[in-house]
Amino acid sequence: ASAYWKAAVVTDAKGVATFSFNAPDNLTAYRVMAVAADIGERFGASDKRFTVKKPLMAMPALARVYQPGDQTSIGVVVHNYTGTAGTAKVVASVTGLTLAASTKEVKLPASGSVAVYFPATVSDVKTSTVGFAVSMGAEQDAVQLEIPVRRPRTIDIKTAASGKIAGG
Repeated sequence: ASAYWKAAVVTDAKGVATFSFNAPDNLTAYRVMAVAADIGERFGASDKRFTVKKPLMAMPALARVYQPGDQTSIGVVVHNYTGTAGTAKVVASVTGLTLAASTKEVKLPASGSVAVYFPATVSDVKTSTVGFAVSMGAEQDAVQLEIPVRRPRTIDIKTAASGKIAGG
């Protein structure tokens, strides 16, 4: 995906071009590529990678699929890029699961991360929704995912008839 595209940017008298854009809020890495040419024969190219991240981020730590009746833990890893230690409030919200508790407070080290888990029981539904909201001071983040709930495959064998075949 392209976060930004500009076909032509004109430089100033010193050959410097400046541009800016708002990166999408999808917490990933991008590569900025530039190709330059003058009206003569000079040509150049360069690229630079940058990563989009928030000061406080919630990254889910979940199974990819559940079965009805599973006893599991749903989790989120809270990353603190604020540079300051603090206490974060983590709130789990679910459908298709039952939680023993839905809120926890955790100590977050400066420039560190902490995994937070909530014990859960899976209900007999087709899909479960798991969400986490994290806040620390003025910073906050949230994430939500749908997880399929699959039933185990069973083979049911029934006898339609029994006995001997009489033949002549």
